Amino acid sequence: MIMAYGTPDQVMGLASSLAAIFGFLLMFWNKVLVMVGKIYDRITGRPEAAVEKPTDPATPSASE
Repeated sequence: MIMAYGTPDQVMGLASSLAAIFGFLLMFWNKVLVMVGKIYDRITGRPEAAVEKPTDPATPSASE
């Protein structure tokens, strides 16, 4: 039980490292999510162009 105790000087190094990683992820959160999405699409085999943009009914089409 005593071997599992972390002294403040040991824990602060770990906490500081975790805070730096978390802060870096927060600064680039949008890019991280895009990268994770691309990896997920490759794993699941979904093509990138599979998501269609919804059309706005207020804009006239070229055939009109």
